[in-house]
Amino acid sequence: EGYTNLLWTLMVAAGIASGINASLMGHWLGFFSGVLLLLATYFYSRSLLPREMKWLALAAPALISFSNSFAAWVISGLETPLFAAWVTAALAAYVVRRIGWVLVFCILASLTRPEGVLLAALLLGVDWVVQLNARPPKRLTELLRLSRPCLAYGLFIAGLSAFRLLYYGDVLPNT
Repeated sequence: EGYTNLLWTLMVAAGIASGINASLMGHWLGFFSGVLLLLATYFYSRSLLPREMKWLALAAPALISFSNSFAAWVISGLETPLFAAWVTAALAAYVVRRIGWVLVFCILASLTRPEGVLLAALLLGVDWVVQLNARPPKRLTELLRLSRPCLAYGLFIAGLSAFRLLYYGDVLPNT
């Protein structure tokens, strides 16, 4: 019993519990993850463009949808498109300074693949350092307020790691 993609495993299990074949569920999840990735790509590219060029944001998901690799991964039944969607959504939220959403998407990415920890370290960590440099806290309460997203993510990872250690005897269970 082992996995590196807890969220994907739970979603496939929910499909099985609903009477859907595991393979079919994986393929449908891949399809919907691909749609989510295209939407996240649109919002990410839109957030980077000046107002008069926002219409060009449609080009990014269009280019991705024509990619053979995208098509192969979306129908593979694996978690790769879902992870890519969470990463892209986190980047889109980061660009528009929605750190609460960055935290949510980093947690979802980490539940999907272990590499989500790197995404969180980069986005939440960089934001934390930038905030500290912009307005150095004078009191502990200010430091804690600035550190909330990082602390929340750290608590999530600590809880997930504790569960994995207790249940599997390893932080990254995999066969």
